[in-house]
Amino acid sequence: MLIGILIIAVNLIFYAELKGQVLNPAYEVPFEQNNIATVKIDMAQVDLNWMLDKANWYSDVYKTANFKYYLNNDSVLINNIGFRLRGNTSRQADKKSFKVKFSEFAPGTEFYGLSKLNLKGAHNDPLVMREHISFRLLRAIELPATRTSHVKLYVNNEFMGVYLNIEQIDKRYLKSRFANKDGNLYKCFWGADLTVGNDAYDNGLFELETNKLTNDRSDLENFLDVLNNSTFGNFRDNIYKTLNVEGALKYLAVEVLIGHWDGYAYNKNNFYLYQNTATGKMEVIPYDVDNTLGVDFIGRDWTDRNIYTWSRTNESRPLFENLLVVDEFYKMYTEFVNQFITNYYNQDYIFDVIDSTAQLIRPALLHDTYYSLDYGFSISDFDDALKNQVANHVPWGIKPFISLRNASAAIQINQQALGIKAIVFDQLVDVNLLGRKLQIESQSILPIQVKLFDANGRMVNQAIVHSYKQIVLPNSGLYLVQVRMGNEVKVFKKVAF
Repeated sequence: MLIGILIIAVNLIFYAELKGQVLNPAYEVPFEQNNIATVKIDMAQVDLNWMLDKANWYSDVYKTANFKYYLNNDSVLINNIGFRLRGNTSRQADKKSFKVKFSEFAPGTEFYGLSKLNLKGAHNDPLVMREHISFRLLRAIELPATRTSHVKLYVNNEFMGVYLNIEQIDKRYLKSRFANKDGNLYKCFWGADLTVGNDAYDNGLFELETNKLTNDRSDLENFLDVLNNSTFGNFRDNIYKTLNVEGALKYLAVEVLIGHWDGYAYNKNNFYLYQNTATGKMEVIPYDVDNTLGVDFIGRDWTDRNIYTWSRTNESRPLFENLLVVDEFYKMYTEFVNQFITNYYNQDYIFDVIDSTAQLIRPALLHDTYYSLDYGFSISDFDDALKNQVANHVPWGIKPFISLRNASAAIQINQQALGIKAIVFDQLVDVNLLGRKLQIESQSILPIQVKLFDANGRMVNQAIVHSYKQIVLPNSGLYLVQVRMGNEVKVFKKVAF
């Protein structure tokens, strides 16, 4: 029986090498989903004080520590590990984030096959779970998805709070997802818009994580050249040979739908590129998806931004724009959006995961004194954040964000790209006004988006209508009613008395 299992495993790896298939590993220890583990770090107090000194926040120097991991009745002790701060702006937060490197002072040391762990404070998120949920969604649609779990962190016996335990993207990660690890892995920072102006050898844009001594970046140079300089006639064939197009389009579809504005398409930031040696194609790997699902620091309504023109206005994003120019890729992208909102990005699939995660971490969060330091969050904010706004930078609860984004994406989807015949607007939608009661009736199978503007052009109401909706107008006077169904938009003038 063991031989048969080994043969199956070998065949799976062989198939992955041939097809470039993503094989996301199971959620085993240390990424347990149904229990919350405890991590204890013990280190010299003088080293911890040095690390937390403002002058050293941005140092990547590891300090020696001992690592203890507890889950249920099992425990693991690893001495002489490396421990330091991690992150970018989060290093300035009161609730710091940390990186553990097991092999820093004892080469070859691993923890369940892992060389590193990232312990993220998630101080921006009142739910301490948006990144966790985003990676669950990325995994569902079979993208290379980082595994995450929640842990209780103690440093020198002080409870630091509830942390997100995040898998490191490294060679082991590559091997587990693509069945190879010898290609170039690039960590892409802010400014990596993939335009012709990007320098493949600029480590500030593209930090080479593997094959550093060789430092041959001709693969990235070729990818940038094909993406930007191919003629319209040969772009489709050239990019298909150079990029995992299906994976890139899936990544873009999910990025747009979860409101990952700090990723590639909007903010030219936070993603990895990997030259998959099994296929010879570049892979896009999602990364740092914490500013998602209702978190916003730049004043945009991400629930309603158009899925086809989502990237930043007046800036080039060739990986998004150039792919969607090709009709075949446009249809593929549309299919992925439709697949995602139908099967995963909805109440039926993900709300139970959200609720079970909240129940898991809430008891520990009651004792997390660091949780309140950066934005004044309280346990009542945690409870409210499932459905409501609780801070200026979190204008949506996670559940209404998902529901509204799902509905707006369904409205925006080009039905013709899905092979659905164009709808006849006037035959399916009626807009009537009785006194100050606006009535919208729809016979369409698609949801209808309604926006109501007053005579000064200010939006005073909006709604999603599935069959019938009545809206009471605040005052008498002229109103403009914008109704969107699929790709069709009509504006009605109505005067309320």
